[in-house]
Amino acid sequence: MEVSPTSVPFDVNHMDTSPEQNAFDKLVASLRSALSTSSGLTLDDVNLPSLMTLMKLYDSQEDWNWEKYALSDGDRAYTRNLIDEGNGKSNLLVLVWSPGRGSPIHDHGNAHCLMKILRGSLTETRYSFPRQGQGQGYTQGPLDTISERTYSENEVAYMADELGLHKVSNRGSDYAVSLHCKPTVESPNLPIEFVY
Repeated sequence: MEVSPTSVPFDVNHMDTSPEQNAFDKLVASLRSALSTSSGLTLDDVNLPSLMTLMKLYDSQEDWNWEKYALSDGDRAYTRNLIDEGNGKSNLLVLVWSPGRGSPIHDHGNAHCLMKILRGSLTETRYSFPRQGQGQGYTQGPLDTISERTYSENEVAYMADELGLHKVSNRGSDYAVSLHCKPTVESPNLPIEFVY
């Protein structure tokens, strides 16, 4: 599924909450509002183009107010820092990626996932799903690479199981930071990590 922010049939702007709120807080409030009536990121009642547009409208280079959420741990590949629990169906997280490290290859539990690069760049490598083996498991062997793309500051990426498996990695020499809009951990279809 290719999601294009230009296909949004209406004006999408960040919520005008209060003059004291910074641009990042307005983005969080806007995403919370956009997701408030949805059943979560695992269902089709989510307006993905509007969520992507909200994320694209935010300029992380002009507003570093996300920095208070960007807690890093050099002993880990990345840290997950919760910002907002939304309506209980989705979470907003700031992930801080250690230099030269990345996520395992994983699926998304039949859910949508949006990622905006706040600092640095991240490389996403997509893979095809392994073939289903006899019984419940998957066949062993190397995964076929579908694509690889590096996202820079302020770019927004979209991922879903229909696009394959993926891993995200920070190939730079400094920490990278990203904002993620993901389903809650309590979602019925939990992501699976594929270790190869």
